[in-house]
Amino acid sequence: MKCVRCLLIFGLCLLCFSNETQAVPTTNGLYACFNTSMGTFYCVLRYDLVPRTVGNFVSLADGTKQWLDYSKAAVVQRPFYSGLTFHRVVTNFVIQCGSPNGVGNDDPGYRFKDEFSPTLNNDQAGGLAMANSGTNSNGSQVYVTLSPQLSLDGHYSVFGQVVEGMNVVSNIGSVAVDANSKPLVPVIITNITILRIGTVASNFNADAVSPPLPNPHVKADQIQLQEPHLLLLWNQLANYDYRICYTGDFQVWRGFYIGAFAGRYMDDFRATFPFQFFVTFETNID
Repeated sequence: MKCVRCLLIFGLCLLCFSNETQAVPTTNGLYACFNTSMGTFYCVLRYDLVPRTVGNFVSLADGTKQWLDYSKAAVVQRPFYSGLTFHRVVTNFVIQCGSPNGVGNDDPGYRFKDEFSPTLNNDQAGGLAMANSGTNSNGSQVYVTLSPQLSLDGHYSVFGQVVEGMNVVSNIGSVAVDANSKPLVPVIITNITILRIGTVASNFNADAVSPPLPNPHVKADQIQLQEPHLLLLWNQLANYDYRICYTGDFQVWRGFYIGAFAGRYMDDFRATFPFQFFVTFETNID
């Protein structure tokens, strides 16, 4: 009985450690509170140096920014990060989140330009920055460094720094992962809340950054059969790119990025379901 009691106490101690709370920042500034299944950490957000990047992150976290939910084929406006996971963890490198499909190959239905400040670099652990797939391809995915990563400078927009809870970040960075660097046990983001301390931070309007961030919207399209090809076509506008959502049963939707094109050959979809239904979305290129 004594052995069982000791094991229970030990288990409770581990549980408390894994969900450790952190001191709330008190210095004037704008902060993001990451509430996760492994604990809480805070990042200061440098809206004074990279306002568009911070504005994008804050408006997605708060739920004031419109984004494309590929799983519903709809433009929605709700807190983006709630329920997502840290889908990529690389020891001594980064932890990464912000991918709704949990794979890392999706986006929020738009992309925006890189934004750099000479005073914000990947020169220490705890740096918060945009993850991307190339120049000017920022969306919703972000990473936190686990050690200095100077080779990332000039390629990824740094916009914050962990100020409380670096131990939680380090613990996340130490979880077991598979061959694709995905945690074997999901590390879930309960939510990301924004803390504003002081008049200046309180007056920062994430939805009023200039120039405005892109917003996706539904685009009229049509399907044409041009034997032997099936084509999905739309009226392409200059400086816009496109994404498609599709389903065969209206229960499960999938989607992907097309680019700045006026259509898509749909031959590869014909064998998936007897019928296919498509929704096209258009977004201005930032």
